[in-house]
Amino acid sequence: MNHLYNLKYDQMRNNAPDSDGGSDSVINHTAPSADRKLCLINLDRSRLSLNYNFMVWSEFDTDQNTIVLGFTSHSVTLVGLGMDKLYEALEQHMPQRIICKDARYNSLVESGKTVINKIEIISKT
Repeated sequence: MNHLYNLKYDQMRNNAPDSDGGSDSVINHTAPSADRKLCLINLDRSRLSLNYNFMVWSEFDTDQNTIVLGFTSHSVTLVGLGMDKLYEALEQHMPQRIICKDARYNSLVESGKTVINKIEIISKT
């Protein structure tokens, strides 16, 4: 076993998930605010933070389980499971962090929960 596996196993056994939300793909803001940001965390742990004020449009494709967000500077495509709840939360600017999870662990997630398996970010500049 490698060190990272042991660390994750110990965190799960002690009911102390890692700082990125454990098994959750979406972490919501806890209180209302006028100025909110959305942090996108990819599988390689790279992060991009975008302000909700600059989100111009959004599109939800139920057949493909994708959400496309149009910001003034970026276009973001989210692919996963349980996307309808995420889309509703995005309309209310609730998600604080969206974390990409490896698709091979989808079977371990509770049914009805949102899981993000792919985040594509395209810069418009």
